[in-house]
Amino acid sequence: MRGLHLAAALSLLAGCTHVRAVRTLAAGETELAIDEGGPIVLGVGAQRALFPFGSPGLALRHGFERGEIHGAVHALPAAFGVVWLEAGGSFRLFDQRGARPYLLTTLAVHAATDGPHWVGATQLTLVASWAHREGRVVPYLGWDSILAFPDVRYVGAAFAGVRVGSKVFLAPELRWLLPWERVEPVAFRPLSPGRGVLGLGLSIGARFPLADAR
Repeated sequence: MRGLHLAAALSLLAGCTHVRAVRTLAAGETELAIDEGGPIVLGVGAQRALFPFGSPGLALRHGFERGEIHGAVHALPAAFGVVWLEAGGSFRLFDQRGARPYLLTTLAVHAATDGPHWVGATQLTLVASWAHREGRVVPYLGWDSILAFPDVRYVGAAFAGVRVGSKVFLAPELRWLLPWERVEPVAFRPLSPGRGVLGLGLSIGARFPLADAR
């Protein structure tokens, strides 16, 4: 159970796009967000993707001066008897000014359990973004660092994407997992530039304001 289902949860974490804060809420603003996100392609060949389906999520976000906090539940692992929860916060390092991007850092803690067993992970993300068309089009790029425990494992990933929309949004994203490693094919033939694994993901979601900014 632990070796399959809980490992699947962490694999989804490494490949999913919906665990992505690009911009924070305004101070005092609260919202409920529902989205469906995940990899479309993580490889080519007989097995075209490790997880070709998305993971729906439900998140509650609250903004404060220069940042926000959030809590989320990920629904897909429940189909395998796994409860997966997430909590964290984001802090705005710089505002967008001219060519200088909006720079955001996010720290999140993930915990997944099937009852007798559990795994956890910390996720540290740095993302730079540039808003256009009054914030309705936001291209971004950044780096994800994921440290899983109790069996300590590190997963790093570079990513680049664009978020389109406001209350309802669409966000395709390209990810490059473990770019420093030479990947040996095991269960599938990876799509790789020679190091690491490339993955194309897509997130679709909707935002429901619960409280306005102060």
